[in-house]
Amino acid sequence: MNVRATIAAKIERIIAQAWPAPDGRSLAVDVAYPPDERFGQYSTNIALRLASVAHRKPAEIAEEIVRRFGRNPAIRKIEIVQPG
Repeated sequence: MNVRATIAAKIERIIAQAWPAPDGRSLAVDVAYPPDERFGQYSTNIALRLASVAHRKPAEIAEEIVRRFGRNPAIRKIEIVQPG
């Protein structure tokens, strides 16, 4: 499994634990390559997508995902960036 797929799978597990869907379905996590390298190697908008379902602010969701993500030797740094 490549790093991108590993990140997506980890975030999907975090979401399933933190915000289980009442119907048992989960949101697919898309981990993309940002168009500009200044924005890192990988990105996802899952916090924005999950906000309406979880009834929480996207920043709160992002913070919880980062907190639960934990350490991974393949990942040097995780940053939360405000939209825009």
